[in-house]
Amino acid sequence: MFRVLLVVVTMLVVGGALRPAGAVAQEPLSISGVLWWDVDGDGIRQPNESGIGQPGITLYGPGNLRQTTRTAFSGVFTFSGLTPGEYVLEANFSGVYMTHPVAKYEAPFTRSVSLSSQSVTGADIGLYLPEGIPMYSGTVWINGAPVRAKVRAMIDEVDCTGPAPTPPPHTAANAYWLKVLSHEQKPGCGEHGDMITFTIDGMPAPQRDEWRPVGSGEPASPLSRSNFNLIIGPEFTVLYPYVVEHEPSEEHRESHSNVIVALIDGEACGTTLPTSLGGDRLIIKPRELPGGCGYEGAQITFAVNGYAADGIAYWLGEIDYRELKLELNHGPGSSEAGPAFAYYGLDIPAVPADYIGTTSQHVEARINGIFCGGAGAEGPWTVELAVAPDEVVDGCGVPGATVTFVYREEVIGAAIWQAGYQEGPVVPVLANAAPRGAPQVATPQQILPPGVGDGGLR
Repeated sequence: MFRVLLVVVTMLVVGGALRPAGAVAQEPLSISGVLWWDVDGDGIRQPNESGIGQPGITLYGPGNLRQTTRTAFSGVFTFSGLTPGEYVLEANFSGVYMTHPVAKYEAPFTRSVSLSSQSVTGADIGLYLPEGIPMYSGTVWINGAPVRAKVRAMIDEVDCTGPAPTPPPHTAANAYWLKVLSHEQKPGCGEHGDMITFTIDGMPAPQRDEWRPVGSGEPASPLSRSNFNLIIGPEFTVLYPYVVEHEPSEEHRESHSNVIVALIDGEACGTTLPTSLGGDRLIIKPRELPGGCGYEGAQITFAVNGYAADGIAYWLGEIDYRELKLELNHGPGSSEAGPAFAYYGLDIPAVPADYIGTTSQHVEARINGIFCGGAGAEGPWTVELAVAPDEVVDGCGVPGATVTFVYREEVIGAAIWQAGYQEGPVVPVLANAAPRGAPQVATPQQILPPGVGDGGLR
Protein backbone atom coordinates (compact mmCIF):
# COMPACT_ATOMS: atom_id res chain seq x y z
CA MET A 1 0.00 0.00 0.00
CA PHE A 2 1.38 3.17 -1.05
CA ARG A 3 0.90 6.21 1.07
CA VAL A 4 2.43 9.66 0.62
CA LEU A 5 2.33 12.62 2.93
CA LEU A 6 2.44 15.93 1.08
CA VAL A 7 3.88 19.26 2.12
CA VAL A 8 2.36 22.69 1.68
CA VAL A 9 4.68 25.25 0.18
CA THR A 10 4.36 28.76 -1.17
CA MET A 11 5.26 29.44 -4.80
CA LEU A 12 5.80 32.41 -7.02
CA VAL A 13 4.97 32.41 -10.73
CA VAL A 14 7.88 33.12 -12.98
CA GLY A 15 8.38 32.43 -16.67
CA GLY A 16 10.50 33.11 -19.67
CA ALA A 17 9.74 36.04 -21.92
CA LEU A 18 6.86 35.64 -24.37
CA ARG A 19 8.28 34.78 -27.77
CA PRO A 20 6.23 35.60 -30.88
CA ALA A 21 6.21 32.73 -33.32
CA GLY A 22 8.59 33.28 -36.20
CA ALA A 23 6.07 32.34 -38.85
CA VAL A 24 3.81 34.82 -40.57
CA ALA A 25 0.64 35.43 -38.53
CA GLN A 26 -2.28 33.35 -39.53
CA GLU A 27 -5.74 32.69 -38.24
CA PRO A 28 -6.65 31.19 -35.95
CA LEU A 29 -4.11 32.38 -33.37
CA SER A 30 -2.87 30.25 -30.48
CA ILE A 31 -1.15 30.50 -27.11
CA SER A 32 1.14 27.69 -26.00
CA GLY A 33 3.62 27.16 -23.21
CA VAL A 34 4.78 24.78 -20.52
CA LEU A 35 4.22 24.51 -16.77
CA TRP A 36 7.60 23.62 -15.27
CA TRP A 37 9.83 23.54 -12.19
CA ASP A 38 12.22 26.48 -12.12
CA VAL A 39 14.70 24.85 -9.74
CA ASP A 40 17.19 27.70 -9.60
CA GLY A 41 14.56 30.46 -9.81
CA ASP A 42 16.24 32.24 -12.73
CA GLY A 43 13.17 32.32 -14.98
CA ILE A 44 14.92 30.32 -17.72
CA ARG A 45 14.10 26.67 -18.24
CA GLN A 46 17.19 24.46 -18.05
CA PRO A 47 17.45 20.91 -19.52
CA ASN A 48 17.23 19.39 -16.02
CA GLU A 49 14.07 21.31 -15.06
CA SER A 50 11.07 19.08 -15.72
CA GLY A 51 7.56 19.98 -16.78
CA ILE A 52 4.55 19.42 -14.52
CA GLY A 53 1.92 17.15 -16.01
CA GLN A 54 -1.84 16.91 -15.32
CA PRO A 55 -2.69 20.24 -13.59
CA GLY A 56 -5.39 22.36 -15.22
CA ILE A 57 -4.65 25.53 -17.20
CA THR A 58 -7.54 27.95 -17.71
CA LEU A 59 -7.48 30.73 -20.32
CA TYR A 60 -9.56 33.89 -19.80
CA GLY A 61 -10.02 36.33 -22.67
CA PRO A 62 -12.23 38.76 -24.62
CA GLY A 63 -15.98 38.27 -24.62
CA ASN A 64 -15.97 36.34 -21.32
CA LEU A 65 -13.92 33.59 -22.92
CA ARG A 66 -13.06 30.76 -20.55
CA GLN A 67 -11.32 27.60 -21.78
CA THR A 68 -9.66 24.91 -19.68
CA THR A 69 -7.20 22.19 -20.60
CA ARG A 70 -4.76 19.95 -18.75
CA THR A 71 -1.05 19.94 -19.32
CA ALA A 72 0.54 16.96 -21.01
CA PHE A 73 2.90 14.84 -18.93
CA SER A 74 5.71 17.04 -20.28
CA GLY A 75 3.93 20.13 -18.89
CA VAL A 76 3.02 21.47 -22.36
CA PHE A 77 -0.35 23.17 -22.99
CA THR A 78 -1.93 24.89 -26.04
CA PHE A 79 -5.02 27.02 -26.68
CA SER A 80 -6.07 27.44 -30.32
CA GLY A 81 -8.71 29.30 -32.32
CA LEU A 82 -8.06 32.65 -30.61
CA THR A 83 -8.50 36.24 -31.79
CA PRO A 84 -6.30 39.26 -30.96
CA GLY A 85 -6.74 40.61 -27.46
CA GLU A 86 -5.63 40.42 -23.83
CA TYR A 87 -5.61 37.02 -22.14
CA VAL A 88 -4.81 35.59 -18.71
CA LEU A 89 -3.49 32.07 -18.07
CA GLU A 90 -4.26 30.47 -14.73
CA ALA A 91 -2.68 27.26 -13.41
CA ASN A 92 -4.87 25.44 -10.95
CA PHE A 93 -4.22 22.21 -9.05
CA SER A 94 -7.65 21.94 -7.44
CA GLY A 95 -8.95 18.39 -7.49
CA VAL A 96 -5.68 16.97 -8.79
CA TYR A 97 -4.32 14.12 -6.69
CA MET A 98 -0.65 13.47 -7.36
CA THR A 99 2.20 11.98 -5.40
CA HIS A 100 4.20 15.05 -6.42
CA PRO A 101 4.09 17.85 -3.79
CA VAL A 102 2.43 20.14 -6.37
CA ALA A 103 -0.86 18.61 -5.22
CA LYS A 104 -0.49 20.64 -2.03
CA TYR A 105 0.36 24.00 -3.59
CA GLU A 106 -2.05 26.86 -3.31
CA ALA A 107 -3.74 28.06 -6.52
CA PRO A 108 -4.23 30.20 -8.55
CA PHE A 109 -1.06 31.12 -10.43
CA THR A 110 -1.59 33.49 -13.35
CA ARG A 111 0.20 35.01 -16.31
CA SER A 112 -0.92 37.74 -18.73
CA VAL A 113 -0.56 37.27 -22.48
CA SER A 114 -1.15 39.85 -25.24
CA LEU A 115 -2.17 38.52 -28.68
CA SER A 116 -1.90 40.84 -31.68
CA SER A 117 -1.18 39.54 -35.18
CA GLN A 118 0.87 36.49 -34.30
CA SER A 119 0.48 33.37 -32.16
CA VAL A 120 2.47 33.24 -28.96
CA THR A 121 4.71 30.41 -27.85
CA GLY A 122 6.71 30.32 -24.65
CA ALA A 123 3.84 31.47 -22.42
CA ASP A 124 5.53 29.46 -19.71
CA ILE A 125 4.68 29.30 -16.04
CA GLY A 126 7.77 28.46 -14.04
CA LEU A 127 7.34 27.56 -10.40
CA TYR A 128 10.12 27.99 -7.89
CA LEU A 129 10.63 28.03 -4.13
CA PRO A 130 11.50 31.49 -2.84
CA GLU A 131 13.12 32.18 0.49
CA GLY A 132 10.10 31.62 2.63
CA ILE A 133 8.44 30.12 5.65
CA PRO A 134 8.72 26.40 6.55
CA MET A 135 5.78 24.07 6.08
CA TYR A 136 4.89 20.95 8.11
CA SER A 137 2.67 17.95 7.47
CA GLY A 138 2.10 14.64 9.19
CA THR A 139 -0.39 12.82 11.38
CA VAL A 140 -1.75 13.46 14.88
CA TRP A 141 -2.05 10.80 17.62
CA ILE A 142 -3.11 10.81 21.28
CA ASN A 143 -2.52 7.65 23.37
CA GLY A 144 -2.14 5.47 20.31
CA ALA A 145 -5.34 6.66 18.62
CA PRO A 146 -5.52 8.79 15.46
CA VAL A 147 -7.34 12.05 16.20
CA ARG A 148 -8.72 14.91 14.15
CA ALA A 149 -7.43 17.95 16.03
CA LYS A 150 -6.36 21.56 15.69
CA VAL A 151 -2.58 21.85 15.55
CA ARG A 152 -0.82 25.13 16.39
CA ALA A 153 2.84 26.09 16.01
CA MET A 154 4.35 28.16 18.86
CA ILE A 155 7.63 30.07 19.26
CA ASP A 156 8.30 31.37 22.78
CA GLU A 157 4.56 31.30 23.58
CA VAL A 158 3.68 33.27 20.43
CA ASP A 159 1.21 31.53 18.10
CA CYS A 160 3.01 31.54 14.75
CA THR A 161 0.65 29.21 12.88
CA GLY A 162 0.23 30.20 9.26
CA PRO A 163 -2.65 29.33 6.93
CA ALA A 164 -3.46 25.70 6.09
CA PRO A 165 -4.82 24.45 2.76
CA THR A 166 -7.82 22.26 2.09
CA PRO A 167 -6.63 18.64 2.47
CA PRO A 168 -6.20 16.75 -0.82
CA PRO A 169 -8.31 13.60 -1.37
CA HIS A 170 -7.39 10.13 -0.08
CA THR A 171 -5.60 11.47 2.99
CA ALA A 172 -5.95 10.23 6.55
CA ALA A 173 -8.51 11.93 8.78
CA ASN A 174 -5.80 12.64 11.37
CA ALA A 175 -3.48 14.41 8.89
CA TYR A 176 -2.48 18.05 9.41
CA TRP A 177 -0.72 20.77 7.38
CA LEU A 178 0.49 24.18 8.49
CA LYS A 179 3.02 26.94 7.84
CA VAL A 180 5.11 28.61 10.54
CA LEU A 181 5.27 32.39 10.13
CA SER A 182 8.46 34.44 10.09
CA HIS A 183 9.18 37.48 12.27
CA GLU A 184 8.59 39.73 9.23
CA GLN A 185 5.05 38.39 9.00
CA LYS A 186 4.33 38.43 12.73
CA PRO A 187 6.48 39.94 15.50
CA GLY A 188 7.99 37.32 17.77
CA CYS A 189 7.78 34.55 15.18
CA GLY A 190 10.41 32.63 13.30
CA GLU A 191 14.01 33.59 12.77
CA HIS A 192 16.69 31.12 11.82
CA GLY A 193 17.48 28.96 14.87
CA ASP A 194 14.27 29.61 16.83
CA MET A 195 12.69 26.50 18.33
CA ILE A 196 9.15 25.57 17.24
CA THR A 197 6.85 23.71 19.62
CA PHE A 198 3.42 22.32 18.74
CA THR A 199 0.08 21.96 20.50
CA ILE A 200 -2.74 19.49 19.76
CA ASP A 201 -6.10 20.96 20.79
CA GLY A 202 -4.16 23.11 23.26
CA MET A 203 -2.11 20.25 24.73
CA PRO A 204 1.67 20.51 24.23
CA ALA A 205 3.26 17.81 22.07
CA PRO A 206 6.82 16.71 22.90
CA GLN A 207 8.01 17.03 19.28
CA ARG A 208 9.87 20.21 18.31
CA ASP A 209 11.92 21.51 15.41
CA GLU A 210 14.22 24.40 14.52
CA TRP A 211 12.74 27.22 12.43
CA ARG A 212 14.61 27.75 9.18
CA PRO A 213 13.46 29.30 5.89
CA VAL A 214 12.77 27.37 2.72
CA GLY A 215 15.42 28.39 0.18
CA SER A 216 15.11 28.80 -3.56
CA GLY A 217 18.11 26.52 -4.06
CA GLU A 218 16.32 23.46 -2.66
CA PRO A 219 15.25 20.62 -5.00
CA ALA A 220 12.25 21.13 -7.25
CA SER A 221 10.09 18.65 -5.38
CA PRO A 222 11.08 19.05 -1.73
CA LEU A 223 9.49 17.08 1.06
CA SER A 224 10.69 19.56 3.65
CA ARG A 225 9.20 18.83 7.09
CA SER A 226 6.95 16.07 5.75
CA ASN A 227 6.11 13.00 7.85
CA PHE A 228 6.47 15.16 10.96
CA ASN A 229 4.12 13.17 13.18
CA LEU A 230 2.81 14.73 16.39
CA ILE A 231 2.26 12.22 19.19
CA ILE A 232 1.06 12.64 22.78
CA GLY A 233 1.27 9.62 25.07
CA PRO A 234 3.18 6.31 25.07
CA GLU A 235 4.83 4.95 21.96
CA PHE A 236 2.94 2.50 19.75
CA THR A 237 3.38 0.54 16.51
CA VAL A 238 1.48 0.86 13.23
CA LEU A 239 1.59 -1.73 10.44
CA TYR A 240 -0.11 -2.00 7.04
CA PRO A 241 -0.76 -5.72 6.44
CA TYR A 242 -2.17 -7.31 3.31
CA VAL A 243 -3.15 -10.94 2.77
CA VAL A 244 -2.33 -13.39 0.01
CA GLU A 245 -4.47 -16.52 0.19
CA HIS A 246 -3.43 -19.93 -1.12
CA GLU A 247 -6.24 -22.35 -1.86
CA PRO A 248 -6.24 -25.83 -3.40
CA SER A 249 -8.34 -24.65 -6.35
CA GLU A 250 -6.11 -21.75 -7.34
CA GLU A 251 -2.50 -20.72 -6.93
CA HIS A 252 -3.08 -17.58 -4.89
CA ARG A 253 -5.12 -14.41 -4.75
CA GLU A 254 -4.72 -11.18 -2.84
CA SER A 255 -7.72 -10.73 -0.58
CA HIS A 256 -9.10 -7.56 0.97
CA SER A 257 -12.29 -8.81 2.68
CA ASN A 258 -10.45 -9.80 5.83
CA VAL A 259 -10.54 -9.12 9.54
CA ILE A 260 -6.90 -9.17 10.68
CA VAL A 261 -5.97 -9.54 14.35
CA ALA A 262 -2.50 -8.91 15.82
CA LEU A 263 -1.56 -11.32 18.62
CA ILE A 264 1.12 -10.87 21.28
CA ASP A 265 1.60 -13.74 23.73
CA GLY A 266 -1.72 -15.15 22.52
CA GLU A 267 -3.62 -11.96 23.34
CA ALA A 268 -5.50 -9.93 20.71
CA CYS A 269 -3.78 -6.54 20.62
CA GLY A 270 -5.15 -4.82 17.54
CA THR A 271 -7.61 -5.27 14.69
CA THR A 272 -7.91 -3.95 11.18
CA LEU A 273 -11.01 -4.15 8.98
CA PRO A 274 -11.14 -4.06 5.18
CA THR A 275 -11.71 -0.77 3.37
CA SER A 276 -12.65 0.21 -0.16
CA LEU A 277 -8.96 0.93 -0.81
CA GLY A 278 -8.00 -2.63 0.08
CA GLY A 279 -6.61 -2.44 3.58
CA ASP A 280 -6.05 -0.28 6.61
CA ARG A 281 -3.49 0.41 9.29
CA LEU A 282 -3.12 -1.94 12.22
CA ILE A 283 -2.49 -0.01 15.45
CA ILE A 284 -0.85 -1.97 18.27
CA LYS A 285 -0.85 -0.03 21.54
CA PRO A 286 1.53 -0.60 24.47
CA ARG A 287 0.33 -2.67 27.40
CA GLU A 288 0.03 0.40 29.65
CA LEU A 289 -2.89 1.63 27.51
CA PRO A 290 -6.38 0.05 27.59
CA GLY A 291 -6.62 -2.72 25.03
CA GLY A 292 -2.88 -2.71 24.41
CA CYS A 293 -0.30 -5.41 24.99
CA GLY A 294 2.78 -4.27 23.06
CA TYR A 295 6.22 -4.04 24.60
CA GLU A 296 9.70 -3.49 23.19
CA GLY A 297 10.82 -6.46 21.08
CA ALA A 298 7.57 -8.42 21.46
CA GLN A 299 6.86 -10.82 18.58
CA ILE A 300 3.59 -10.18 16.77
CA THR A 301 1.74 -13.01 15.04
CA PHE A 302 -1.44 -12.65 13.03
CA ALA A 303 -4.81 -14.28 12.57
CA VAL A 304 -6.86 -13.65 9.42
CA ASN A 305 -10.58 -14.31 9.82
CA GLY A 306 -9.74 -16.54 12.79
CA TYR A 307 -7.08 -18.60 10.98
CA ALA A 308 -3.35 -18.48 11.66
CA ALA A 309 -1.39 -16.59 8.98
CA ASP A 310 2.26 -16.95 8.08
CA GLY A 311 4.06 -13.72 8.82
CA ILE A 312 5.56 -12.10 11.89
CA ALA A 313 6.61 -8.63 12.98
CA TYR A 314 8.10 -7.11 16.11
CA TRP A 315 6.72 -4.36 18.29
CA LEU A 316 9.10 -1.42 17.90
CA GLY A 317 7.21 1.34 19.66
CA GLU A 318 7.15 3.64 16.63
CA ILE A 319 4.94 4.47 13.67
CA ASP A 320 6.04 1.91 11.10
CA TYR A 321 4.70 2.45 7.60
CA ARG A 322 6.01 -0.86 6.24
CA GLU A 323 3.64 -3.07 4.31
CA LEU A 324 3.43 -6.55 5.78
CA LYS A 325 2.61 -9.56 3.60
CA LEU A 326 0.60 -12.31 5.32
CA GLU A 327 0.32 -15.75 3.73
CA LEU A 328 -2.92 -17.61 4.41
CA ASN A 329 -2.93 -21.31 3.52
CA HIS A 330 -6.66 -21.67 3.57
CA GLY A 331 -7.70 -25.31 3.40
CA PRO A 332 -8.57 -28.40 5.45
CA GLY A 333 -5.29 -28.15 7.37
CA SER A 334 -5.73 -24.52 8.39
CA SER A 335 -5.35 -23.92 12.11
CA GLU A 336 -7.46 -21.46 14.06
CA ALA A 337 -5.80 -18.66 16.03
CA GLY A 338 -6.96 -15.92 18.34
CA PRO A 339 -10.58 -15.32 19.39
CA ALA A 340 -13.09 -17.76 17.86
CA PHE A 341 -14.99 -16.67 14.72
CA ALA A 342 -18.26 -18.05 13.35
CA TYR A 343 -18.15 -19.53 9.83
CA TYR A 344 -20.88 -19.93 7.22
CA GLY A 345 -20.90 -21.65 3.83
CA LEU A 346 -22.15 -19.00 1.43
CA ASP A 347 -22.94 -18.96 -2.28
CA ILE A 348 -21.50 -15.93 -4.07
CA PRO A 349 -23.85 -14.97 -6.91
CA ALA A 350 -22.81 -14.86 -10.54
CA VAL A 351 -21.82 -11.55 -12.05
CA PRO A 352 -25.07 -9.87 -13.17
CA ALA A 353 -25.47 -9.40 -16.90
CA ASP A 354 -26.04 -5.68 -16.37
CA TYR A 355 -22.67 -5.38 -14.56
CA ILE A 356 -20.33 -6.06 -17.45
CA GLY A 357 -16.74 -5.64 -16.36
CA THR A 358 -17.37 -6.68 -12.76
CA THR A 359 -15.09 -9.59 -11.95
CA SER A 360 -15.84 -10.22 -8.30
CA GLN A 361 -18.96 -10.22 -6.18
CA HIS A 362 -18.76 -9.35 -2.48
CA VAL A 363 -21.09 -10.24 0.37
CA GLU A 364 -20.85 -8.60 3.80
CA ALA A 365 -21.89 -9.97 7.18
CA ARG A 366 -23.40 -7.35 9.48
CA ILE A 367 -24.68 -7.38 13.04
CA ASN A 368 -26.86 -4.39 13.95
CA GLY A 369 -25.42 -2.59 10.93
CA ILE A 370 -21.76 -3.16 11.95
CA PHE A 371 -19.41 -4.78 9.44
CA CYS A 372 -18.28 -8.07 10.98
CA GLY A 373 -16.88 -9.97 7.99
CA GLY A 374 -17.02 -10.40 4.24
CA ALA A 375 -16.22 -12.70 1.36
CA GLY A 376 -15.86 -12.35 -2.38
CA ALA A 377 -15.30 -14.47 -5.47
CA GLU A 378 -16.05 -14.65 -9.15
CA GLY A 379 -19.51 -16.14 -8.79
CA PRO A 380 -21.21 -18.46 -8.83
CA TRP A 381 -18.92 -19.77 -6.11
CA THR A 382 -19.26 -21.23 -2.62
CA VAL A 383 -17.02 -19.57 -0.04
CA GLU A 384 -16.53 -19.65 3.69
CA LEU A 385 -17.55 -16.35 5.26
CA ALA A 386 -16.04 -15.62 8.68
CA VAL A 387 -17.92 -13.41 11.15
CA ALA A 388 -15.87 -11.77 13.91
CA PRO A 389 -16.69 -12.05 17.62
CA ASP A 390 -17.25 -9.10 19.92
CA GLU A 391 -13.70 -9.46 21.35
CA VAL A 392 -12.32 -8.55 17.94
CA VAL A 393 -14.85 -5.98 16.71
CA ASP A 394 -17.05 -4.17 19.22
CA GLY A 395 -20.70 -4.91 18.54
CA CYS A 396 -20.08 -8.08 16.52
CA GLY A 397 -20.70 -11.72 17.31
CA VAL A 398 -21.98 -13.01 20.64
CA PRO A 399 -23.92 -16.30 20.92
CA GLY A 400 -27.48 -15.73 19.75
CA ALA A 401 -26.82 -12.52 17.81
CA THR A 402 -28.47 -12.25 14.39
CA VAL A 403 -26.14 -12.01 11.41
CA THR A 404 -27.52 -10.56 8.18
CA PHE A 405 -25.79 -11.18 4.86
CA VAL A 406 -25.86 -8.23 2.47
CA TYR A 407 -25.20 -8.22 -1.27
CA ARG A 408 -25.35 -4.91 -3.15
CA GLU A 409 -27.12 -3.41 -0.10
CA GLU A 410 -29.86 -6.08 -0.23
CA VAL A 411 -30.32 -8.59 2.61
CA ILE A 412 -30.02 -12.05 1.09
CA GLY A 413 -30.10 -14.20 4.23
CA ALA A 414 -29.69 -14.38 7.99
CA ALA A 415 -28.17 -16.65 10.60
CA ILE A 416 -27.61 -16.95 14.34
CA TRP A 417 -24.04 -16.21 15.45
CA GLN A 418 -22.33 -19.14 17.10
CA ALA A 419 -18.57 -19.78 17.28
CA GLY A 420 -17.36 -22.46 14.89
CA TYR A 421 -18.60 -23.68 11.53
CA GLN A 422 -22.38 -23.69 11.09
CA GLU A 423 -23.66 -26.87 9.45
CA GLY A 424 -26.75 -26.97 7.31
CA PRO A 425 -27.87 -25.59 3.96
CA VAL A 426 -26.13 -22.52 2.57
CA VAL A 427 -27.75 -19.14 2.95
CA PRO A 428 -30.21 -18.43 0.10
CA VAL A 429 -28.75 -15.95 -2.40
CA LEU A 430 -29.80 -13.86 -5.33
CA ALA A 431 -30.76 -15.61 -8.51
CA ASN A 432 -28.71 -14.70 -11.56
CA ALA A 433 -29.75 -11.28 -12.76
CA ALA A 434 -31.81 -10.91 -15.91
CA PRO A 435 -30.05 -9.26 -18.86
CA ARG A 436 -31.74 -5.98 -17.97
CA GLY A 437 -33.14 -4.52 -14.79
CA ALA A 438 -32.31 -5.06 -11.13
CA PRO A 439 -31.52 -8.60 -9.94
CA GLN A 440 -34.20 -10.44 -7.99
CA VAL A 441 -33.74 -10.75 -4.22
CA ALA A 442 -34.54 -13.98 -2.42
CA THR A 443 -36.71 -13.80 0.69
CA PRO A 444 -34.44 -13.66 3.79
CA GLN A 445 -34.50 -16.88 5.77
CA GLN A 446 -32.76 -18.04 8.88
CA ILE A 447 -30.13 -20.71 9.55
CA LEU A 448 -30.21 -22.17 13.03
CA PRO A 449 -27.12 -23.66 14.67
CA PRO A 450 -26.81 -27.45 14.80
CA GLY A 451 -29.03 -29.12 17.35
CA VAL A 452 -31.62 -26.32 17.41
CA GLY A 453 -34.95 -27.23 15.82
CA ASP A 454 -34.30 -28.95 12.50
CA GLY A 455 -30.78 -27.44 12.36
CA GLY A 456 -31.53 -26.01 8.93
CA LEU A 457 -33.45 -23.51 6.92
CA ARG A 458 -36.77 -22.23 8.16
